[in-house]
Amino acid sequence: MSGKSPDMAWLAAHGYGVLGVEISPIACEAFFAEHHIAADRAPAGPFVRWHGRGVTILQGDFFDVDGTYTAALDRGGLVALPSQDRHRYAQHLRRRLEPGGVLLLVTIEYDPARRCGPPFPVFSDEAHQLFPGAVERSRRPLRRARWTAVGGADAVVWVMRTPRG
Repeated sequence: MSGKSPDMAWLAAHGYGVLGVEISPIACEAFFAEHHIAADRAPAGPFVRWHGRGVTILQGDFFDVDGTYTAALDRGGLVALPSQDRHRYAQHLRRRLEPGGVLLLVTIEYDPARRCGPPFPVFSDEAHQLFPGAVERSRRPLRRARWTAVGGADAVVWVMRTPRG
């Protein structure tokens, strides 16, 4: 669900090993094209592995990801899902984090009576339920015409650390 997020290129440029998961081959190809990166492609289990300049995108189903990771960034994954799918997503994401691992989560809040998602709003009570121990670190209004037109929206940044073994 990484899409063609510019966060991946920024993180790789700052020395982080980046792994994204995206089901759409169009988004995978667009990411590498927009960043002028020649990507190698190869089958990797249930995925097609795209790799170039410190960024790996696994093209396939997020729920097929295995292994563990020290950190995760979700800026658009959770809010892309309708409420009935969020618990399964959050559970799978939490299981992938190593003990002491960190999740940086960005959600959006707006009046759902004024707009239909995606992105869907995720309010504080749901964020706490899905990610126990998550702490709100930042909240800021989104200043784009599409959000002003529906009465406003806030981007909320959460941090969660998994318990140490």
